[in-house]
Amino acid sequence: MCTLLTVSADKFSRALEQHIRHDAMYNPHGFACLMLGKDGADTIIRSMSIDTILLVLRNSEWNRMFLHSRYATQGVVRLDTTHGWAEEGVFYFHNGCLSSADADMYEVDSQAIGLWLQRGGTERALEGLKTEAFANVFMVDVVSGMYVVSRSPYGSLYTDKEGNFATVPCGEINIAVVPGTVEHWRYADQIPEISAEIETELEQDIYDEIQPATDEELENISQWRLAMGDDVVIGDDGIEDFISPSLRKKLRA
Repeated sequence: MCTLLTVSADKFSRALEQHIRHDAMYNPHGFACLMLGKDGADTIIRSMSIDTILLVLRNSEWNRMFLHSRYATQGVVRLDTTHGWAEEGVFYFHNGCLSSADADMYEVDSQAIGLWLQRGGTERALEGLKTEAFANVFMVDVVSGMYVVSRSPYGSLYTDKEGNFATVPCGEINIAVVPGTVEHWRYADQIPEISAEIETELEQDIYDEIQPATDEELENISQWRLAMGDDVVIGDDGIEDFISPSLRKKLRA
């Protein structure tokens, strides 16, 4: 199944990068990373390449990040089926599978969490997750500055008891979270900023090497833009990369 990880900036290290790359080998079907700062500031990046995600993390200032590495148990492998969707100001990331009838309405079962958020925010989503056996979930409220970690009865989730969590133990994040529990955390204040060093490298990797897309890719891009209202580019290796407008603005400044 997919893997989840959230760490504060002071926990990001070369060893953690290696852990992320190892996860990506076994969960290669799309990646989403949310970087958080103060006052609800957020930058989200979606990519089919873990290298893009790590490049931004290494060269940016952020306070806390949430990373989802997808293993496609349902739905096609495509950029718009990666996690990190948002509803009612809440980003959500899911590890596991949903058995609710609501999940049958979506290409990816995890998107049912978005429906629950629409119906009643994080409390309604947590209510829906109570009956799910395999559903570890991160919900990040960028308005309140809080994030919720919901631990399912089965599967695995680990913590260091300092607000950092991972579905696969890594370093100090090795204490098993009690199944069936919910934790509420506040992330500290720091706005994500893209450093000057990253601009040239990212523009080279993502913008300068754009290749013509196939008809099928163009159709996917069109549908993605209609759904999300954001920009999509095709990398030189044919991989679709999505970068949120706030990050694109910083890169193009």
